[in-house]
Amino acid sequence: MWHDCPDVDTELGCEYRAKKNSTLKHHRAQVHDIGVTWYECPEPNCSYKAKRKTSSSTRANVDDVGVIWHACTELGCEYNAKQESDLKRHGGMVLAIDVLWWFCDYEGCEHRAKSNGKIAQFKANKHSIGVQWKHYSKCDYKAKTNSDLTTHMAAKHDIGVQWHQCPDCEFKVKTNRNITQHKANVHNIGVQFKMCPHCDDKSKQASDLRKHIKRHHTSEWDASCEMGLGTRKT
Repeated sequence: MWHDCPDVDTELGCEYRAKKNSTLKHHRAQVHDIGVTWYECPEPNCSYKAKRKTSSSTRANVDDVGVIWHACTELGCEYNAKQESDLKRHGGMVLAIDVLWWFCDYEGCEHRAKSNGKIAQFKANKHSIGVQWKHYSKCDYKAKTNSDLTTHMAAKHDIGVQWHQCPDCEFKVKTNRNITQHKANVHNIGVQFKMCPHCDDKSKQASDLRKHIKRHHTSEWDASCEMGLGTRKT
């Protein structure tokens, strides 16, 4: 026998149904806040409230009430943690205390890491040890990762490329950044022109405007010109 949520006819429009009445009651409390006994935080000026009675540890996480702080004993370190496990993690990750180091066994290499997995990754990246190479059948290129192989295939062989088409011409490129540059250079779209302060000339690049001023306005050229170039969007 199914128990339908009675809030189906309200503005909530709920279509939930449960096999047990207790499950439906729990649903209405959690989703619709119906039949909830709220538990408010007793701390002054705190508006926090919860549907379940908060434990001391939960209040400690929210308001730092009843917290027994675990302080780092290393000289000069002011780190404090609410959990002893967090302090231990801090000691291992930040201060390298009680760390079981793993060393690279490649001849002449002194690299070490805090896990065997990190050492394996380092040896693959640095020394190409334990690498399962990824190959492309139509060329001699090989990569250590699938993502690098995918990038190569797109860049060199146009495989899996999502082309970016210029809306004003037939030009297309592989990256959106290049299509933006094309639209600015060819169609003057989104260009922030640099205006010459001495005539009506304008340039897309500040360096081109500086060359123009030096060439055509030699008498007016000084350091202040370079600092006061105007800009105008078109």
